[in-house]
Amino acid sequence: MYGEEGKVCPLHKGYTSRIPLRKGPMPFLVRMGANAIAILLIGYFLPQVVSADGVMAALAAAFVLGLVNAVVRPLFVLLTLPITVVTLGVFLLVINGLLLWLVAASSRDST
Repeated sequence: MYGEEGKVCPLHKGYTSRIPLRKGPMPFLVRMGANAIAILLIGYFLPQVVSADGVMAALAAAFVLGLVNAVVRPLFVLLTLPITVVTLGVFLLVINGLLLWLVAASSRDST
């Protein structure tokens, strides 16, 4: 059902896919850059909450956050699926908080 953007699906006549495929490392790099900018902005506007020591520290934290979101988050979501269904998805906020805490703890230890 999902295919290349604009390609006609053979099972559904007249249906064209609007979902672009992710090709290569570019989406990961774009998300990593956006995360680094967000970390720098939060460090600038809320220095009592987040302290970013510089651009390289923000890029390192964004890289770790990207890896955690790509590898650990799907496992957490799969393992906690029953709790997530019972809470109607609210438990995903807890998972996001735990993953951010994990990234903060790992970046704090590495510096």
